[in-house]
Amino acid sequence: LSREQALRAITLDAARLLNIQQSVGSLEAGRRADIVILSGEPFEAETRVERVMIDGDVIHQRKE
Repeated sequence: LSREQALRAITLDAARLLNIQQSVGSLEAGRRADIVILSGEPFEAETRVERVMIDGDVIHQRKE
């Protein structure tokens, strides 16, 4: 898979498979604000999760 195809597979395509694409899978107005903020490229081994937000609330913040 290309980088774009792999990212889509774990976001919008996964939401479609679960039939929840109307509320999650991409960042758009009216959808849930569930996001993961990474330190670098998503598929690089050294990339770390910096922050996780569910429904717009921070539920995880990386500690240095």
